[in-house]
Amino acid sequence: MDQTSNIKVVARDALLIFFALTSIGGVVVVIADGDSANLMLARVAAVTSIVLFGIVGFCISGYLTPRRRWIHLLRVTACVWVLILAFFALIDLPTGERIGAWFLSAVYLLVVMGIGGAISFALTKDPGIPPCAQLLPSHPLVHHGRERLVAKA
Repeated sequence: MDQTSNIKVVARDALLIFFALTSIGGVVVVIADGDSANLMLARVAAVTSIVLFGIVGFCISGYLTPRRRWIHLLRVTACVWVLILAFFALIDLPTGERIGAWFLSAVYLLVVMGIGGAISFALTKDPGIPPCAQLLPSHPLVHHGRERLVAKA
């Protein structure tokens, strides 16, 4: 991994998105619902909260990692997906439903990552590397040394 997206940074962002923002989302649901008289309202509040706080989490992660942002966000998404697998292993659902929900969560994570990453990109541009070159490590404009990423002459 490059210097701006090392294992500690990816783990920090994945844990932030999975634990902190999910917990905050749960508190928001409890406050918004008050009592559980209307189950549908509680479900809508839970889904909305999880989506919005996921977008905020990926936006923060992308904002803090301006270089090679999309690769970093994909790494964070993969880590969050593994954390979701661990969470699904703990809940009491039939195995088929757990596996289906886990694969469906990948679609949710990619959409939320895309929205949050796009917002972070709008807030701070990647300095010096074209966005398409971020996805192509062999691109001639990207140098993979210990030095800063610079354009090859």
